[in-house]
Amino acid sequence: YTILDKSAFDVVEFKELKVLHWINLHSRYSRIKIFKRAVTADDVVQFLKENEKFLTRTVIVDAGTIFNSTPVLTYLKDTLKIDVFILPTEAHNSNGIIERRHKTFREVVYRIENLLGLSRIQAITRARECINTTPMEVLNGASPFEVEFGRTPFSVYRALGFPDGTLSVNEEYTLRQSVRRILEDTLLDKQFLLSITPSRHYTTQENYSVGDLVEVYEESKGGWTNSRVIG
Repeated sequence: YTILDKSAFDVVEFKELKVLHWINLHSRYSRIKIFKRAVTADDVVQFLKENEKFLTRTVIVDAGTIFNSTPVLTYLKDTLKIDVFILPTEAHNSNGIIERRHKTFREVVYRIENLLGLSRIQAITRARECINTTPMEVLNGASPFEVEFGRTPFSVYRALGFPDGTLSVNEEYTLRQSVRRILEDTLLDKQFLLSITPSRHYTTQENYSVGDLVEVYEESKGGWTNSRVIG
């Protein structure tokens, strides 16, 4: 099978939480389930049942893990008729896509916690949404959401109190157009944009408070670093 038909499972571990993570290796779209305890084989089977319509023809799992357990393999192979590719124990790092996603996922979770002051569970959920809706070079500028569902993500109507599926196609289209007009008007209002744009204050002070957002000047490179640093 090609990468179009493959997905992978793993567990992302935080100090007090375990995150069951599934990623489509073609669209790079992630689905997760958060646990306040160790993830069991029964948890994986239940997760498979909940997401059965999104599964691919082949699933990649690591040997020596709950994903290689009898209940999981039986459900995948016998019930869902899905091929399972088991990575050898010594080659558990060969699944590069999901390993890189885990690294990115952790970084985004920690940054959201620091910037927004959210709880760990809230940050994990928000991080998944951020990653799934961010354009990626490997996807030719599309986001995982766009590749997975064939449309751009649109969550404004949810923010306005309309749960998914409660709006008709025409209602959703009308709402999209209204929001687009508001955004266009806002972008044209230079005075408003200037009023909400934070001014930069460069200083040589050495004392900062925890949580300050700062930019670092590298004398060796003669310029400011591209990214900001959370103190």
